[in-house]
Amino acid sequence: TRSNIYRRRGLRERLRGFSNKNRHGQTNRFYCRTCRRSWPSGRVTVLFRYRLRNGRGTVLMRPFGQDCRRCQEGFFDFPGFSERAVEEALLKLFSKIRKNCYGEDDGSDRGSTASDKVWTKPHEKALCEACQQGICDQDDDSEC
Repeated sequence: TRSNIYRRRGLRERLRGFSNKNRHGQTNRFYCRTCRRSWPSGRVTVLFRYRLRNGRGTVLMRPFGQDCRRCQEGFFDFPGFSERAVEEALLKLFSKIRKNCYGEDDGSDRGSTASDKVWTKPHEKALCEACQQGICDQDDDSEC
């Protein structure tokens, strides 16, 4: 699976030299491939890494999955993203790249939408792939 590719070599080792941007807080839907259960989550982590080297830019995007609470088989199912969520994430990423790689600041680099929302369920580290990879910066007790 795609997830295994990132486990072969250390994720941090392969991404050395890239700047990063974690995205949290957009509500997306996960679907379990085993029991077909689906669930919404505002705790989606997508890691964007980017760099500019010799005038050429590279962007890597890595969505992290969640394990199904019912099955808990150790498979991380990836979220589905709405067109709007993708567009919003890319616009924020473009703004970050313009600012950090080209020195442009268009003033549109706003904070994550996660801070504007209140979620009622605590973060479940045992079901979070990003937590298990050491990437997630959310904690169990925070409302998000």
